[in-house]
Amino acid sequence: MMADPDGRRATAMEGEHVVTRTAIRVPKMAELVLAELRREIASGVLAVDGNLPTEAELVTRFEVSRPTIREAMRVLEMEGLISTKRGARNGARVQRPDPRIAARHTGLLLRSKATTLGDVYVARIAIEPYAARLLAGQRSPEALAHLRGLLEAEAATGDAVAWGRSAMVFHQAIVQECGNHTLAVLGGQLADIVAGQSAVEMASHSGRDDQRTAYARVDRAHVRLLDLVEAGDADGAEALWRRHLEAAREWYTTTEYVTVDELLA
Repeated sequence: MMADPDGRRATAMEGEHVVTRTAIRVPKMAELVLAELRREIASGVLAVDGNLPTEAELVTRFEVSRPTIREAMRVLEMEGLISTKRGARNGARVQRPDPRIAARHTGLLLRSKATTLGDVYVARIAIEPYAARLLAGQRSPEALAHLRGLLEAEAATGDAVAWGRSAMVFHQAIVQECGNHTLAVLGGQLADIVAGQSAVEMASHSGRDDQRTAYARVDRAHVRLLDLVEAGDADGAEALWRRHLEAAREWYTTTEYVTVDELLA
């Protein structure tokens, strides 16, 4: 039998046939403890803002060593699922999963692939119109009240960068309020990247002659979307939001071919 260099596969001669077997890696005890604690935090068995069981309690429960528990806790802290204070008597506290942690990993992955902001914008065009459709389908009074409040804040802003920031918050809220948790998470992961792109673009457009006209056109599209949502017109909401995003793309020429790494470095 011969093992390959990474030690994960082995070959054996059986008669005239070569049989390849893949070895199954047995998880470390720390990984098993980590998986169980993650599950309990995500499901609410370990309540947010509550205390994680003490190190001694975890050692007894899982029947493992203290170094094993400490390794699992280091990973939980790195993932933002617990916070620890040195010397605290009650040990670590449980935290709500933070979408910014996932966003940072997504950003790193996009950077490693030299992804352009134009590529990110295409993803927005894929996600946001369908989120608008879902939003119109559910017609949530709470979501509509939240979005109309954001429109009021957007209309009250003066300078280009502040207006762009308010407009982006509205776009992000469309995805967050659509009722689909998966889309909301994916949209949230793109939020920091999109916000950075918007800030750069709005700063470059400051002082343009057509600036106020463009802002007014965008504001009207935002108001029209909420009217369609309130009327329950899912087809109309999706079509309007797709046209709006595709038309707005011409304002993102400055960063269209800039890579995520260049803008966010």
